[in-house]
Amino acid sequence: MNSINDGYSSKFSIENIFINPDSILSISDYKGDALFLLKNENGFDARGSYSIIKVLQGSKVQEVIACGSARELYESLNGRKEKRLLNE
Repeated sequence: MNSINDGYSSKFSIENIFINPDSILSISDYKGDALFLLKNENGFDARGSYSIIKVLQGSKVQEVIACGSARELYESLNGRKEKRLLNE
């Protein structure tokens, strides 16, 4: 999610980004108030799941708000581990 704040108003948009999984420090569920999504009337679902991904960029840490729960994002990065029979 891209956020632009000019001091008077904020605008949000969704952009596709590609993150090197080796650069991810942590993924956690976004516990903040999602009502800002409704106030901006931009089509985002405030009831949806959002996560914060902390990414290492050189010596700085950048936070990215991503759509989906922390578990969903973790599983998509690491491949879903399903139980299987030994002889399959």
